[in-house]
Amino acid sequence: MREAQMRGSQNGHAAHTVRSHGAAVAKTHMHDWLVLLLLVLIEVILYLTPPFSRYVGKDMMTDLKYPLLDNTVPVWTVPIYAFLLPVVIFLLVYYRRRDIYDLHHAILGLLFSILVTAVITDAIKNAVGRPRPDFFWRCFPDGKDVYDQLGNVLCNGEESVIKEGHKSFPSGHTSWSFAGLGFLSLYLSGKLQAFDRSGHVAKLCIVFLPLLAACLVAISRVDDYWHHWQDVFAGGLVVATFCYLQFFPPPYHPEGWGPYAYFRELEESGAYSQAADTVNPLNAELMDSHVESKEDDSDGFLGLHLASDSTMPIEDVESGRRIGPSASFRPDETHPFIKSNINIAYTKCKFVKITSDEYLSTPSGFLQWQQFILKEKDVKAPNVIERAKEEIEAIIHSGKSPRHHKETHGRSDDIDEDTPIDEVKGPNVFERIKEEIEALVGAIHPKKDKSDGSSS
Repeated sequence: MREAQMRGSQNGHAAHTVRSHGAAVAKTHMHDWLVLLLLVLIEVILYLTPPFSRYVGKDMMTDLKYPLLDNTVPVWTVPIYAFLLPVVIFLLVYYRRRDIYDLHHAILGLLFSILVTAVITDAIKNAVGRPRPDFFWRCFPDGKDVYDQLGNVLCNGEESVIKEGHKSFPSGHTSWSFAGLGFLSLYLSGKLQAFDRSGHVAKLCIVFLPLLAACLVAISRVDDYWHHWQDVFAGGLVVATFCYLQFFPPPYHPEGWGPYAYFRELEESGAYSQAADTVNPLNAELMDSHVESKEDDSDGFLGLHLASDSTMPIEDVESGRRIGPSASFRPDETHPFIKSNINIAYTKCKFVKITSDEYLSTPSGFLQWQQFILKEKDVKAPNVIERAKEEIEAIIHSGKSPRHHKETHGRSDDIDEDTPIDEVKGPNVFERIKEEIEALVGAIHPKKDKSDGSSS
């Protein structure tokens, strides 16, 4: 369990595994699973219900005499590529990120997409009763057509084959394919951050692969003469989009890499507050190791990587969400993120500075914060130390007890909430933050060292 959590933190996310959060997530969405069971029952009833027996006259048979062929894509393969294949990809992402919210909501959204599409498709099939292009040979296997006094067909073929012949509109193969593979395409676009404006075409190629497969299935239905060309246009892509957006932000959204429930859980559990009030001594080491790996291969192969590879630790993400792209920073203001913890803020500033070339174009709330907090005019402002004083005063008057400062920062200073900043003695908070502010300025404007040729 500890190993899984460590991997999750290295990937930039908290570990929410099946063992730790699975029961709670399933219990929260119990009603959703009951609705899914209801949809399954409705789908079975619709499948067994005979379709509307539409009038088919002799003059209509000209367009219904195409040969009766086998399916290029068998019926039994549809659940495999439309459901099982996406689930396998969801599991691979879960193995990498250890996020049960992502896994649960991906599977739940996929099932809703497929089942809602199936119910709508079969309901329309039964209501319309449009004959298939090969209806003549279904109705008259011997090739001898017979009609009643009103000119309607008198079929002599197998009842099940004739029944299937009245289910042309819309295409079930096509709707299932776009419902499952279309959902997978949206999922991949969010995980790969395909719309992060970085210009990596390889990401779009991967995103379009499931849609291409669904299109080929739709074309095969026309080639097999099981559907008219109009039938395949009524696919399930729209339903897949609605079901995906029910659980995930749009792929082009800064938080498109994770489900809504993931961020909601962070807010409810107070993960942001805990991360802001706790100094993790390993945070800088994890950051530095992550930076080194990024410098070796900043974009991976052809710029492809999961969103977890290009995101910050969970407190970074949450802080970026809370600040948002519309936030602004002025020298005379106390920034809420720095106000929470200068140590973590400095570590993140150093990390962003080193990897700024890669992440500057990424549209996320944290990077928007990075853009205004690391502006040269702000760093060079003459009142940077005065801002540090304000931060210390905010910490002292924030209601935190001296014991809290001792536990979180390892300091033995007896700091009272009403102690003026000028009366704080010894190796106190002010001196520590002052050093970190100076280190931050040095990180932004490093001095060249001829001896080792490196910068701070």
